[in-house]
Amino acid sequence: MIDQELYTKGGDLEKLGLGFDGPGKVFLVRGMSSFKGSGAGAFIKQKFGRREIDSFYGFNTNPQIADLKKGIDLFRNENYQIIIAIGGGSVIDMAKLISVFAHQSGDIENYVLGNKKISDKKTPLLAIPTTAGSGAEATHFSVLYIDKNKYSVACNALLPNYVYLTSEFSKNAGPYLTACAGIDAFSQAIESVWSVLGNNESLKYALEAISIIWDNLHKAVHLNSTGAKKQMAIASNLAGKAINISKTTAPHALSYSFTSYYSIPH
Repeated sequence: MIDQELYTKGGDLEKLGLGFDGPGKVFLVRGMSSFKGSGAGAFIKQKFGRREIDSFYGFNTNPQIADLKKGIDLFRNENYQIIIAIGGGSVIDMAKLISVFAHQSGDIENYVLGNKKISDKKTPLLAIPTTAGSGAEATHFSVLYIDKNKYSVACNALLPNYVYLTSEFSKNAGPYLTACAGIDAFSQAIESVWSVLGNNESLKYALEAISIIWDNLHKAVHLNSTGAKKQMAIASNLAGKAINISKTTAPHALSYSFTSYYSIPH
């Protein structure tokens, strides 16, 4: 498993040692309107504005294999030093998939369906979540849809190399998004608790996440509390760490069809 580096202060990003002021190009995977509305766009300009950046965006909220192939084709046109993903779980999942599948040969479907082993070769990835829910920055699997069927692609290389964890991008998130994201993290933590694949470490992460969410979700949703949203970002990451070990269970699998056929967020 990749030794992930977690950063919680903007100034710490300069410690990555990847030559962020150097000549290497950045492949940025991002959302659309949320990129500007959350302040993510201004952040990227401030931190990485001196680098040459190519952006990939406009893909489906539920990552489709056709979107992934477009992203890989765009990525392969240049030589990128690093991929930066800034957005919600779908954005981070898409970036994780591009970082690994851009280095695989043959049809992607064969890897997704488990017919071919995924190699560990990848482009380094910095994940910056703008919502507090999916915990995608902390897991070694990603979601991908093929013909309305949802697949969870898993391999050690999918875990982002670096994570910048902050609540600064969720300040402008409305009650509905905050609630959906928070319940996602809460549900994942609960599933981790009862998962037969869990261990003492995953249980510790999950119980801490549940406690934090229980104390802060209402304040984050109804009061737009800065402190509560900061705690929710931490809880989401903890829930992600928990399911990274235990994986999710039947309720999570059941949600796939609701998302595919009825556009109900899970």
